Amino acid sequence: MPFQRLRLHLHAQMAALLVAGASARAHDTSDEILVGTTSQLVAAMNPANAGRTIRIQAGVYCPNAPLTLPEGSEVVGAGIMENEGSPQMGFREATATEIVPADGGARCPPELGSFAGTSVLNLTDGSSLRGVKVTIDAPRHTFPGNTVVILAKGAQKIRTSMSECDIQARSGNLSPSPGVPGGRALSIMTGDAPPYHDLPGDPRIDVSVSRSVIRGNSPLGPAVFTSHYESRAQTSIFFHANVFTEVGGASLDLVGGISRSLFGVPSPVENTLTEILSIGNLYRGRGIGSTGWGFSAGATAGATDSTFNRMSFTSVGDRIENVGIGFNARAAVRRGVDHGHVHDNLLELHLIGTEISTIQSAVAADMVFCPIATPPAVNVVQVGDRNLIDVTASGLQGSGTRDNVFTYSPGRCGSIESLGTDNGTSFSGSLQRWNVQNDNIDPDPPADLFTREP
Repeated sequence: MPFQRLRLHLHAQMAALLVAGASARAHDTSDEILVGTTSQLVAAMNPANAGRTIRIQAGVYCPNAPLTLPEGSEVVGAGIMENEGSPQMGFREATATEIVPADGGARCPPELGSFAGTSVLNLTDGSSLRGVKVTIDAPRHTFPGNTVVILAKGAQKIRTSMSECDIQARSGNLSPSPGVPGGRALSIMTGDAPPYHDLPGDPRIDVSVSRSVIRGNSPLGPAVFTSHYESRAQTSIFFHANVFTEVGGASLDLVGGISRSLFGVPSPVENTLTEILSIGNLYRGRGIGSTGWGFSAGATAGATDSTFNRMSFTSVGDRIENVGIGFNARAAVRRGVDHGHVHDNLLELHLIGTEISTIQSAVAADMVFCPIATPPAVNVVQVGDRNLIDVTASGLQGSGTRDNVFTYSPGRCGSIESLGTDNGTSFSGSLQRWNVQNDNIDPDPPADLFTREP
C-alpha cells in the first residue's frame, strides 16, 4: 500500500473510532450502571449489558477471574489522569478506579482467593475503557497471562478503544496457552490455538489507545504485543499521546504473521496485514537492556511457513528515550532450526519527526535493521527469501555516534549460513536527501541502500 494511501486509510480508521466513542458517550444516563463493589463489577460485565454505560466509582476492585466488557459498552472509571502539559504520569491521588486481581489476601479480601485466568480484562466489539487502573504485584500475581487482551478469530470484527488508563503487565514470560506469549500489559491478537487455528472468515481488529500509561513489568515481556495466528487477518492500531514503559524488554513488540505447529496440527500463516499509526507518544526504557520498538513482519513458532505478511508502522512526533536500542526492525524471523521458512514479508517504516535518545555506550544503537533474523544462539541454514524492509524518514533525530546496523549482521541478526535471495533494506530518496532531512544519525545508511535520487 503506498504511503499516502496508508495514511488516508489509518486516518479514516481514527475518525471512525472517534465517532464511535462520541456515540458511546451519548448514552441516556438513566440507563447507566453504577458500580461500587467487586461483586457489582463482576455482575456488570454481563453480555446482557451490551450497549450500556458502566460507571465504576473510585476504589479497589478484586476480581478472581477475567472480566469481559459487554459489546458496545462504555466502561468508565473515576480516575483523573495527571499530565500537567507533559506525558501522563498516573492518576491523581484518591481518584483511581483500581482493579487488582485477587491476590490471596494481600490487598484483596482473602475469601476471594487468588486470580485464575489468562487475562484480566477482555475488550470486545464496540466497547471502550476509560479512567481505569490495573495494578499487578509481581510476587503475588503469578497467573500465566496478559493484562488487557483484544482477540479476534474466524469472522470476528472488533473495534474498540482505551483512553486515560493505567495498565500494568504481570511479571514473567509464562504463556497463557501453548504458543501464545504472556506477561504483556496489552496484547492484540488474531487466531486461536489448534485445532481451531484458522476458523472460517478473516478476523479484523481496529483499536485506539490514547492518553494512557502502559507499563511493562518483565525483562522478557513488552508493554504491548501484537500477533496474527490466522491467515488473512488484519489489525489497525492508533496510538496517541501515551507513555509506554518497560523493564528490560521492548515497549512495543509488534509481530505480524506467526506460524505454529501445536498438538501435531500445522498452522501456516500468510497474507496478514498490521498497520500502526503512532502520534506524539513517549516510549521510555529502563537502560541499556531496553529496546524502544521491536518489529517482525513475519515469524515462525513451529514447523510451518510464514509468508506474505505485511506490517506498516508510521511514527509522527514520537520520542524513544533511555534505551540501548531505539528500534530493532526485522522483516523475517525464523525462531528454530526445525521451524518453517519465512518468505515474502514486508516491513514498512515511515518516521516523521521521530526522536531517538539511546544510552551512551559502545553497544547501543539507534536503529538495527535485520531483513532476516534468528534469536541468539539459534543457528539456521536459511531463513527465507524476498523479505524486505522499506524506510522513509524525515525530521528524524538521532543520538549521535552509535552501533547502527542497516542490513544483515551476524552479531545483531543471528547466525544464518545462507542469506537467501532478495532479502534487504532500502531507504527512499538518496543519502544526500537523508542528510538534509534527518540529523544526528551516525553512521548514516550506506549510499547503495537508497532507492532513487531526489
